[in-house]
Amino acid sequence: MFFCLKCLYGFCLFIRLVYDMINLSIEGVDNMRIATSVLDCKNRIDGVRVLNGTNISYIHIDVMDGKFVPSVQFDNMGEIEEINRVSNYPLDVHLMVDKPLDYIKNLGDMNIEFITIHLEIADDKRKIFSEIRKLGYKVGLSIKPNTDIKEIEKYLDEIDLVLLMSVEPGLGGQKFIDNTVNRIKELKQLINKSNHNILIEVDGGINNETITKLESVDIAVVGSYITKSDDYNKRLEELIEILKNKDTGVINVKNGKHDKFVSKILIGIGIILIFGAGCLEIASTDFIFSFYSHPYIFLVGFLCLAVGMFMHPIYQLQKEEKIKGKVLNKKRVLYTLLLVISILIFLFIAIFSICMNGLALGSIIIVLYWPILFLCLLFSSVSIVKLNEIKRLSSE
Repeated sequence: MFFCLKCLYGFCLFIRLVYDMINLSIEGVDNMRIATSVLDCKNRIDGVRVLNGTNISYIHIDVMDGKFVPSVQFDNMGEIEEINRVSNYPLDVHLMVDKPLDYIKNLGDMNIEFITIHLEIADDKRKIFSEIRKLGYKVGLSIKPNTDIKEIEKYLDEIDLVLLMSVEPGLGGQKFIDNTVNRIKELKQLINKSNHNILIEVDGGINNETITKLESVDIAVVGSYITKSDDYNKRLEELIEILKNKDTGVINVKNGKHDKFVSKILIGIGIILIFGAGCLEIASTDFIFSFYSHPYIFLVGFLCLAVGMFMHPIYQLQKEEKIKGKVLNKKRVLYTLLLVISILIFLFIAIFSICMNGLALGSIIIVLYWPILFLCLLFSSVSIVKLNEIKRLSSE
């Protein structure tokens, strides 16, 4: 019974390992959501109806009062109510106004995920946060391009999202400010230091070229690039495809799609063979058959798994010391080496046990065989999880 549980545990570890690998391979797509601003739509209600058939996450509403910014937009709350009624997606409301409370009180009972106010306003921001939460919405805080990132630090324990403006607020269709890239890194470091789970959103000038610059961003607000096109779906598909193929700075993807496909096939075959060998071990009562046959199946399965893992772009070790001018994180190298060493140790033990001629010594190997296997699986899984965590928390 205990042996069966160990086999099941090992199989679960393999599943977790593969899950983390797949999760890492599409991390850029899964983690970055797209909010579409309808600010520049000719007809905003019709625009929302079209967006209902696309793969976005939020409808972004830019409310402007003509004081905090020169423009006046969505001053009629009835338009927001109509968008809320028509939209299949939650609203992401960005209040570019001097007096947010005058607007927030009219935003109750809607499908709103975030209400974001500006750091630069004079009103008591903590009081405003409280009012937003009373309505059941998440709190966002936005800063202009020239506002010092550090000014937001004292509010990090009270908010759910930081909206970095990558253009001057107030007008759509502006050019992306390149310094935003450095500000994202600085903000990410600040959030990591605070140990709070806060999303980063970027708004302004995002298109098929600038979206590749948004490392560590959770939500990208895309407006005119989508809404001024004739085909919303086509533009969104372009952005998603770019994110899928984007070099994240962790891996060097050459023939990435092909490598990922082949590696996943090999990993799948490896898992089936390894699990099958375990089942035969449990079912077999013939010790000689068990010792001389099952390791071969197991070895072939593990070789398939190892080759698949090494073929996967996530685990291609870099020959260069730098990627995009950035030194590889020491912890990432450490856990990658732990992963490789765990695999090599197990391969050595597996081959050694097959080559043994003496059954007495072979019996000792069999006693150690499964414990070493599961230790290798454990270390491999821990390495995968840690690599995933380092990638997620990295501010690079």
